[in-house]
Amino acid sequence: MLRRAHRLHAHTVFAETDLDGYFIPHDDLMDEMTVKGMPEERIFATGIPVSEKFANHTDKDEAREILGIPHDIPAILVMSGGVGCGHIVNLCREFLKKNDTDFVLRVLTGKNTAMKKRR
Repeated sequence: MLRRAHRLHAHTVFAETDLDGYFIPHDDLMDEMTVKGMPEERIFATGIPVSEKFANHTDKDEAREILGIPHDIPAILVMSGGVGCGHIVNLCREFLKKNDTDFVLRVLTGKNTAMKKRR
């Protein structure tokens, strides 16, 4: 799912599969999904499951302290899904080459153990 200009868009790569059910984050996506060929009777708008711990706001300074990120320099977070959403290593190299100021770069690798081992 992508969110652009406050409008939700469905990632319809799953329309090419024949699953028993497709779970989407919001009813607003139903028409887009059916137009792309997904059977309406197998689409369920359930929302995005989120752990309750994310409901509590953590102050930015406190979060930086917990994560060991200095307070006086920018922090860049790079994330990608498990469906090959780009060349994260190249993106990180570009950040390093094109920035002449100090910053913290954090990359979330998820379950990608090969990526986790790269530095």
